[in-house]
Amino acid sequence: MHRYFVTVLLALALYLPGRATAAEPIVLPFTMGHRGPMISVVVRGQGAQRMYFHTGAQGSVIDAAVADRLHLTSLGDARIASPRGPGMAAHRVQLPLQLGGQVFRIDAMAFDRSALGTHLPDMPVGVLSARSLPGYLMTLDLHAGTLTIQHGVLPPADGVTIFAVNPRQRLFAVPI
Repeated sequence: MHRYFVTVLLALALYLPGRATAAEPIVLPFTMGHRGPMISVVVRGQGAQRMYFHTGAQGSVIDAAVADRLHLTSLGDARIASPRGPGMAAHRVQLPLQLGGQVFRIDAMAFDRSALGTHLPDMPVGVLSARSLPGYLMTLDLHAGTLTIQHGVLPPADGVTIFAVNPRQRLFAVPI
């Protein structure tokens, strides 16, 4: 029997001032939920919460009820949409997260996620998008069950282990 595992490397080369920089890699265990890998984060110092880690999401989201309960700073009204459905009202919030002890402050969208099945027992409080941590490499190792986050960029694409991605593309695919 062969064991197969996939390591997904994402490079987001744009560094934004004010973001945390980690000298040492952050290694987070994840579990597989019904919609993908879930990691444990600390939101605004209020204890561990689970969030999906999503490599293709355009931005991070958090349930509006959680944002209200934690008194997250509002950055204004917005609208959120998905390729699969109509848009809905949302508001932008500053989301302070601790990932492996390192603090990150990211912009996120807060909206009522109840229509998405938030009543399910394993439904996390939101989605952490890989795009929310520009300037970091993220390695999702499905075999080891870990997500590694480290400051840096990938070497040039070689078409074998590192694939080129157009950062303006909304979704990307990895050839198998």
